[in-house]
Amino acid sequence: MKTVKIPAKKQCRSKSATMPSANNEMFNFESDGSPSKPTYTTGRGNNVLNYQGQRYIKNNAHSGKIYWKCTKWHSGCKGRAITNVLIPGLVVLKNTHNHEPS
Repeated sequence: MKTVKIPAKKQCRSKSATMPSANNEMFNFESDGSPSKPTYTTGRGNNVLNYQGQRYIKNNAHSGKIYWKCTKWHSGCKGRAITNVLIPGLVVLKNTHNHEPS
C-alpha cells in the first residue's frame, strides 16, 4: 500500500473592506460635485495622490483597490486613502492627519 501525503489546507487570506464610520469619509465626485477632485502625479518614479491639500503615496494594490498612505507617514501621520479602479471618482479617507495640508 502506498502512502500519500495530503498537503495542509492554507488559511484564507481574504480581507474585507471597511465602510465609512466616524474615522472614515467617503467621497464620490460625480454625485456630490465636490470642487476638490483627486489628482494623480508621479514623484521620484512613484505614484502620488493629491487630495484636499494632502499628498499620499501608493502603499498597496489588490482586489481593484489602491491603498495610499500620507507622505508624512514617517513622522507618525496615520492619514490613509483608498481609491477604487472601477469607480475612479470614489475616495475613502481613513484616520486623520497629524499635520496641516501641504
